[in-house]
Amino acid sequence: EIEETKATIKDREATVVATEKALDEATKMRDAEHMEWQETDHVDHVAHDTVLNARDVLQGFYTDNGLALVETDDEPMVAAGEAPAPPPSTWDSEYGGKKEENNGVIGILSLIREDIEKDISEAKTAEEESVAEFKEFEKNTNLDIEGQRTDISNFEGTRADAEDAKASMAKPTSLTTRLPSC
Repeated sequence: EIEETKATIKDREATVVATEKALDEATKMRDAEHMEWQETDHVDHVAHDTVLNARDVLQGFYTDNGLALVETDDEPMVAAGEAPAPPPSTWDSEYGGKKEENNGVIGILSLIREDIEKDISEAKTAEEESVAEFKEFEKNTNLDIEGQRTDISNFEGTRADAEDAKASMAKPTSLTTRLPSC
């Protein structure tokens, strides 16, 4: 029984060491994941600010220069069978840029900004879920280690009791008493 208890204690101690090692590795992985998320989050916020700034600069440029911010359809609708209106004359006024495309660029920048905001939100949610999962894993692992250590302590007590019992059985008991000499 003593050897069996010693083997159980050794097995439980090995389990504690392996569990602590697994927890340490998981902690290092979680820390690395968190650092990666922080870097990505920073880059996403910089990209968001850059796109927002570009959109605002373009919008300001169009406003300051009196350029249209909405797309317009300059061509009137032509009924079926009728000839279309003649093409507009060229070079009869100052160049005003491609006014019909400016809203498209601002619209695209706005879509990019929205996509980045969505990515930031999804990444933050994933990070929060990962943190919660890790904390739960860490709590359960620490409870397991604590349970294993309690078992080890109990087994050591059982082993000590068994060794004491064995030692007391091995002591010779004196049944003879000394008789007075005559």
